[in-house]
Amino acid sequence: MKLKIISGILILIVSVSGCTSNMTNQKVDLIRAGAIEQEKGAGFVPIEPIIAKSEVEVVRNGEIVKVDIRLLTNEEALNYFADTWSKVTIAKVNSNGSLQYLAGTATAETGKYAAIMDFTKYAIDDIVENGKEIGRFRTGVGLRLIANITTKKKSIDLNGVLKIGVAASKEELTGSLEVRAIGVTSNEIDALLPGILPTIGESSIQNALEAMAAVKAKLRESDTVIKPRHFAIEVYESVQQSEAKAVSL
Repeated sequence: MKLKIISGILILIVSVSGCTSNMTNQKVDLIRAGAIEQEKGAGFVPIEPIIAKSEVEVVRNGEIVKVDIRLLTNEEALNYFADTWSKVTIAKVNSNGSLQYLAGTATAETGKYAAIMDFTKYAIDDIVENGKEIGRFRTGVGLRLIANITTKKKSIDLNGVLKIGVAASKEELTGSLEVRAIGVTSNEIDALLPGILPTIGESSIQNALEAMAAVKAKLRESDTVIKPRHFAIEVYESVQQSEAKAVSL
């Protein structure tokens, strides 16, 4: 099976207790028509973040109430996403610029790849259309690390930023790194993001990791704005199309 879905790379590091919530048909319309292929077994794949509009359950004044996720306070949002997900997803960049998500984490041949490294706190949103569950979103906030890579040999292990750094030190690949905030912003956070790091090496990896740690430390500060996003999607076999935009690399 191949599914049309979108691309992206993301590292999310936040502390945010979760329940699932159904998506309306209008929200399903956001994930139709896609830009990449997905190998069978790839499961959840990262997407260009979509503003979450889910209805969630939270405790207020000792009672469980349903609230639009966009109306949660920062504290409620950061306490809502209780599950942790750590995964690396690899996408091959095809000659036409589209991405093909791979089920494994090693390169099969030389060429251009995108490494998608997720370390997330999240909740699951069911995607429901006409009463039928057709897929799921992972929803949360945090950071995205994008590694654009050109490999010089086959079978390079891209399972994590440190392994990518080792391969770069052996001159087995070249590329760039970029850290992006997902669903979280403030003047200080924006200033901490290093932008595009034009080479992959010990220095750029250290800069990326330091930036992510610094942003994580800012999440509970009063001037931080939290706006949860759908950042990964799993579309079931019965659904052939998806409509989220491909992440710009």
